[in-house]
Amino acid sequence: MKVGRNNKCPCGSGNKYKNCCMNKEQKPYFILTKEVYERDFLPVYNLEKCRPKTFLEFEVVLPFHIPMYISKTVILGSEQGYFSFRFDMVTTNESYRYPLGEELPILKIHKTKMHMMVAVDLEYGTFLEDTEWYYNDYFDMLLEELNKIVLSYMIAKKDDDCHYVTKEMLPASILVRSTNIETWENNMGLFMLHIMYL
Repeated sequence: MKVGRNNKCPCGSGNKYKNCCMNKEQKPYFILTKEVYERDFLPVYNLEKCRPKTFLEFEVVLPFHIPMYISKTVILGSEQGYFSFRFDMVTTNESYRYPLGEELPILKIHKTKMHMMVAVDLEYGTFLEDTEWYYNDYFDMLLEELNKIVLSYMIAKKDDDCHYVTKEMLPASILVRSTNIETWENNMGLFMLHIMYL
């Protein structure tokens, strides 16, 4: 699924996609290229003698801001795979929440944009057989690891504006991309976080 021109922008600005990130081609949604993989990720995987086959990237905007260096990547290893979190920042204007008729500078809020990534030893063909199940499973694991980072920050900085993150606090749909690390074939779409029953 692609993001429609008139849909809300996935970056969390509250603006329509066509008036926000649609024309920002210089800043791609996802960061993984062969060059970035070999420069930033492969040295870590080589230390562990690990050769993942599939790489998943989710882009989310947190409901608060964690002040980290822009493009700072944290990599955590586990039995399920290698979880990576790349920090960025977006500035949103919350005026759309109120019937004010105009944007007020005082309602500009900084939020952390995260690229949550996982590299797993899973054949890409196997992943494609049930993408929705794998997306759900790995997103839950990434969220659990992210909350460990948030908790560490909260304890270290005593920042009361941060809190535990659940799926319900995030937009109903987020951008996701899966990449075959062996062939660099990839697939981008929308991942539905909130299941709606009719």
